[in-house]
Amino acid sequence: MRGPEGASGRAAIFRAWRRALLVILGTVALVAAILVAGRDVRASRQPEEKSPALVTVGAAPLKREPGSRAETVADLKRGDEVTVIADRGAWVQVRARNVTGYVRAEQIEREQERGAREERAKKIRSFPAVYGVVAEETPVLLAPFPFAPQAGTLPKGTGIQIHAVDHAYFAFQDKANGVAFVSSADVDLVPPDPKSPDIVPDKAASLRRLSTLDLPTPEPTAISAPLPAPETTAAAGERPPQAPAPPRAPVIGGSVEPAVLVSKVDPEYPDAAVRARVEGSVVLEIGVDEKGNVTDVQVTRGLPFGLSEAAAEAVRQWKYRPARGPDGAIPSRKTVRILFNLRS
Repeated sequence: MRGPEGASGRAAIFRAWRRALLVILGTVALVAAILVAGRDVRASRQPEEKSPALVTVGAAPLKREPGSRAETVADLKRGDEVTVIADRGAWVQVRARNVTGYVRAEQIEREQERGAREERAKKIRSFPAVYGVVAEETPVLLAPFPFAPQAGTLPKGTGIQIHAVDHAYFAFQDKANGVAFVSSADVDLVPPDPKSPDIVPDKAASLRRLSTLDLPTPEPTAISAPLPAPETTAAAGERPPQAPAPPRAPVIGGSVEPAVLVSKVDPEYPDAAVRARVEGSVVLEIGVDEKGNVTDVQVTRGLPFGLSEAAAEAVRQWKYRPARGPDGAIPSRKTVRILFNLRS
C-alpha cells in the first residue's frame, strides 16, 4: 500500500503539468492575436486604388455585389463620375454618390484611358477616310479589344467614316467620343462618292467578279393539312360521302431532300457601284415552289448603289430542283449570299 506521501506527489505532478499546459495555450493565443492584429494594421495601411472614371453607357446599375442578379443600390447614367476602388475581373468596385458598389468593367472609362484614347484619336483622324455601312447592329467600343468600355450601339444601315483598321476593328469618327471602334465583321466598306473623279477605277481594276454562295437550307416549311370534315349520319345500307383526301404534310424530321440549284443567272454589277468600288455581300431569303421556281425574294442584308436590287433581280430567274418530302415535291425556303468583288 502506498501512503499519503505518494498521493501528494502525484497531485503535485498533475498541478505542474496543468500549469505548463495553460502557459503553452496562453502563449499560442497571444501569438495568434499579435499576428491577426498585425495583418489588420497592414491591411488598413495599404492604400486603396483610387482612380476617377466616367460612365460611358446610357444606364449602368450599381450592384451591391459583383453579379448581375445582385441588388441594385443606385442607377448610374452616361457621364456620371465614379471612383474606381478595385478590379474584380469583369466587375469593378467603385464609389459613386457616396455609395460603394460594383459595375460592369465595360460600362466605365478611366481617366488615364480617356487621355490615351484622345491622343490616339488625333493620329487616327489624320488618316484619309473611307466610308462604311453597318450591316448588322454592332456595339460601339472606346478601344479596339473585347470588353473595352462601350458607348452604345450603331443600328443597321448607319453610315460611318472609317479612318483606320486595328486588328478586327474599324476606327471611325464618332461625334460623341471623337474616335470609336466597331467590329469590322459588322460593316461593309463603301468608298467615297462615285461622282468624285479621283475614285474612278482604272483599267487594271475593271474586271468584275461575282461569287454565289448557296447557304445551308433551313428545314423546308411544312404544309399544314386541313382538318378532316366532320362525320355525317348515313342511312342504313348507305356509305357516307367520301371527302377528297387532303394533301399530306411532310413529316418534320423525316426524310426531306433540300432544293438544289440547277441553273442561275449572274447579277449585273451596277456601273455606279463599279465607279464607287463598292464591294460586299448581299444576303437573300428566297422561296422555291414545287416546280423549282423562285417565288419570292427578300433582302435580309443589302448594299447600296443598286447592288441589292441587281442581286434580287438575278435570283428571281434561278431554277432549282425542288425539295422533296416523303410524298413528293414540296415548297421550301433557302438563303443565298452573293458576294460582289472587284479584282485586278
